[in-house]
Amino acid sequence: MRSMNGISLIGLGMLIVAATSFSAPPPGGSVSPEFQALYQRALLTGGTNETIRKQLDVAIGKGTSEMIGQLYLMRGNLSLKAGDEEAALSDFLKVTTLFQKNKAIQPEALYHAATLLDTVRDSRGADLRKSLIRDYPGNEFALKAAAAPKLSGPSAAPVPAKKP
Repeated sequence: MRSMNGISLIGLGMLIVAATSFSAPPPGGSVSPEFQALYQRALLTGGTNETIRKQLDVAIGKGTSEMIGQLYLMRGNLSLKAGDEEAALSDFLKVTTLFQKNKAIQPEALYHAATLLDTVRDSRGADLRKSLIRDYPGNEFALKAAAAPKLSGPSAAPVPAKKP
């Protein structure tokens, strides 16, 4: 059975279901950083954006280096879900630059950063996409990136001529 940080995927699914049933972690109880990350991911899918953003901001200030990269990725996803593309891009770029050694989170961060850069016709999107496809062949995000239309760069779409 596949596992993520020692937690089976079945256990992870059960934990997410349980966590989404509550509005906060166990009262007065101390929980591990791994549980906090899973709980926050569960809240992210549950739609309580303001609560999770506050928790992520606090956790980013207190977490370990490995955990902070995951938290930035989660906060980027939360911002993307809320329609705040600028904040999302900032967090995804932090993951791609500050946490390059954490290979588990790079593909998703690269994919989202490339996609967001494409929306503003920034050529860095194409560079990130190439890195994603080259460095993570077979990864679900690399496959999505390879299949997506390439929009980056000034020559990606013709600019209509100005009317006199």
